[in-house]
Amino acid sequence: MFYTQIQKPLSSMVTIVFIKARKIFESYGNQTLEADINLSNESFHRAAVSSDAPTDVHKALELRDGGKDYLGKGVSKAVSNVQDIIRPALVGRGLTDQCGIDKCMVETLDGTQNEWGRCK
Repeated sequence: MFYTQIQKPLSSMVTIVFIKARKIFESYGNQTLEADINLSNESFHRAAVSSDAPTDVHKALELRDGGKDYLGKGVSKAVSNVQDIIRPALVGRGLTDQCGIDKCMVETLDGTQNEWGRCK
């Protein structure tokens, strides 16, 4: 992952103010996802997700568009999910509530289960 940030001190009252996702191309020429997050302490963070074929049942699966564009490896659906589903669920949440954020994203928003019936 690639991170850039403008550093400001974190406090327990820092909340997520805005999230934006976009498509970018990774080093192999595949589309992947990059996201920006703005926090209430006016800091800005960016992360890019590397494209990787899952080789383990415990890994999350990539969401690809399918179809003819980019040999089916486009990420428009993933970008839409961040903008339309993930952003509304996370804006306003406290940044230090990592367990709550993880539970929201893994269990509430996604909910897919592994072979043992636990959320991925």
